[in-house]
Amino acid sequence: MQRILEEGLENQINRYKQSAKIIRTGVRKMGLKMLVDEKIASNTITSVMLPQDINMDVFITRLDEKGFTVYPGKRHLKKRNMFQIANMGAINGDICHKFVKTMVETLKEFTAVKIQTLPTPTARPRRSDAEKETPSIPKKRSAPPF
Repeated sequence: MQRILEEGLENQINRYKQSAKIIRTGVRKMGLKMLVDEKIASNTITSVMLPQDINMDVFITRLDEKGFTVYPGKRHLKKRNMFQIANMGAINGDICHKFVKTMVETLKEFTAVKIQTLPTPTARPRRSDAEKETPSIPKKRSAPPF
């Protein structure tokens, strides 16, 4: 309530709209889909569908390690790899730009790991059945300096 009184309700609403716009523009540029059409979406929550081949729990953990918290979807939405980005409270455009940059870098980690682990056609190692059943989890990378 104090923040609303200091900032003014209309200014706060506009800040939320601008923050949502920054996040959603970044999400679209990453090629990710949103659960709700932007015309009817809230200005404070963006629900994003992560590609199924990315482990959402690891992705969320990586963002958390870099200082950003996102939330997995509930029930059937979690199974669809949906997570939510909140931009309320003291969140502003600068923070949203940093978040989008961090999200891009984090997605690249998953892509880079997949590319690095593909066997070459001439040196294709044989894997045991146990190795085939154990999914590999990308190694932790150091957080970018902000």
